[in-house]
Amino acid sequence: MKSLLMLISSLALNLNVNAADISGHWRGVLATSPNSGLTLALQIQPSTEGYQLLLRSPNQHSNDIAVSSMTIQDNTLNFTVDALKAAFTGTFDGETLNGTFTQGQPMPLTLTRLTKSDEARLAHEQQLFGELQINANASLPLVLNIAVIANGYHVTLDSPKQQSYGIPVDQFSISEQQLRFGSSMINASYQGTWQDDAWQGSFVQGQAIPLILKKKPVTQPLTPTLSQMSEWLSAEFGQHGVAIAWVDGQTVRYQLHGQANVANQQAVSQSTLFEIGSLTKPLTALAVIKQLQRGKWQLDTPLAQQNALPELAAHHYTLAELLTHRSGLPRLPANLPLDDLSNPYAHYDEVALKAALANTEFAEKAFGYSNFGYGLLGFLAGQQAKMPYASVMLQQVLQPLGMKTAGVQTGKQSFKDLANGYAISADTVPNWQFDSLAGAGAVVASIEDMATMLRHIFHHHAKDKALQQWLTALPTNEQPAMTPGWMLTEQNWLWHNGQTAGFFSLVIFDLQTEKGLVLLTNIAIPVTEQGFALFNEWLAQDAK
Repeated sequence: MKSLLMLISSLALNLNVNAADISGHWRGVLATSPNSGLTLALQIQPSTEGYQLLLRSPNQHSNDIAVSSMTIQDNTLNFTVDALKAAFTGTFDGETLNGTFTQGQPMPLTLTRLTKSDEARLAHEQQLFGELQINANASLPLVLNIAVIANGYHVTLDSPKQQSYGIPVDQFSISEQQLRFGSSMINASYQGTWQDDAWQGSFVQGQAIPLILKKKPVTQPLTPTLSQMSEWLSAEFGQHGVAIAWVDGQTVRYQLHGQANVANQQAVSQSTLFEIGSLTKPLTALAVIKQLQRGKWQLDTPLAQQNALPELAAHHYTLAELLTHRSGLPRLPANLPLDDLSNPYAHYDEVALKAALANTEFAEKAFGYSNFGYGLLGFLAGQQAKMPYASVMLQQVLQPLGMKTAGVQTGKQSFKDLANGYAISADTVPNWQFDSLAGAGAVVASIEDMATMLRHIFHHHAKDKALQQWLTALPTNEQPAMTPGWMLTEQNWLWHNGQTAGFFSLVIFDLQTEKGLVLLTNIAIPVTEQGFALFNEWLAQDAK
């Protein structure tokens, strides 16, 4: 769920009740998907004007977000958060507050007031950060999010490098000297003791690996503004490379910062290639659209009925569901080896993919972001065209969009202008290669390539049927809204981001105003929230 509800500025409530005191800490878990949830915390305090309300999510870390309006009438609490397009309405019933939280879709939410005993456990509410050293070549950052709820804790685990967030932790205990937790979903556990201002213990997932967990420093990420771009780039990225394109119709303004290769002091240029990671997915979706336009596939026919692969016999989802991450396929194939996370997809070949397809355990058909699904789409596009996925992309997608220097990183060719990648720790990491899952994240492109793509979209989308289908929302019964490959905001902006071990990328664009923003970095620092803030400011500035 999008950056949902961190600490919110206090706002006085106009109180129109003489009921029992409602002050205190109120906690509830919002079910954001069938397998995950998010703790929401309300702190209600008496004030000279009635009550003040503070709202936050202990499972997350983000900028402050202002409540837009709130009222208490009789026993009913209402508030809205315009920045998140979110609202809550609920009724107090003794020690519970029963209501509905709405962000895109209504979700039931019950909050319970913490007792004094519960409040004493707030000392353990924190984020713990550690680096799991898988082997000499690979490490995996982990973040443990500990939130207090009535009579217990709600705990989740994040694996940022794998872009996995909110992994449920269903066994948890903590004291002054002992920390234990476990997750049935990933069949993992941890046990540690408090020594030298850190939890020192072992993380067990098949094998035991030492893991030190420290309190995650609470820092506010910098929010850039248009007038302070240089300061933000220097403070956030240092010497590492950033390429930005501001696309306004057919006009492009570029901003370049830092080095494509820090050791050699090779500056980023407009032709520097970046790994764009999951931004490959919308491009893969366009390759699928091209097949649909030729009548080769049907959007709403189950895959098993339009593909003769025996491994797909039990795959009854449609292409529309696959394109919008609603197929029920898991995020990753169960047989994807994770022993070298520095380049995890390089050796996952067609044999492995077919084995995974034949033995897939399907989840419920609800939104579930799937690299497996888009890897499959790329594989099928190549099969249908009777050529490698890389050739399909060059001939049917990249070249028609005008992306002259973009390519597909399969390891079978080298790209002389490809930047070095750097982990968030600033360590150099290998460039990623892909095999059978290339459709999920294998494209490399320059800032000129990406800007040219947006210029092509703005110039041709009104008349090009393939582009129209690519950029039009598919009907779904739940959020997030999507076109084939692109996420949609409530303002109808189209966007996607991407991350590999050493790169981050973001594209946002608005067809109505024909404005778009591209951010490419060669260090794995997320820029999604910052990019949206900049794009929003840019559009608001031009609207004046």
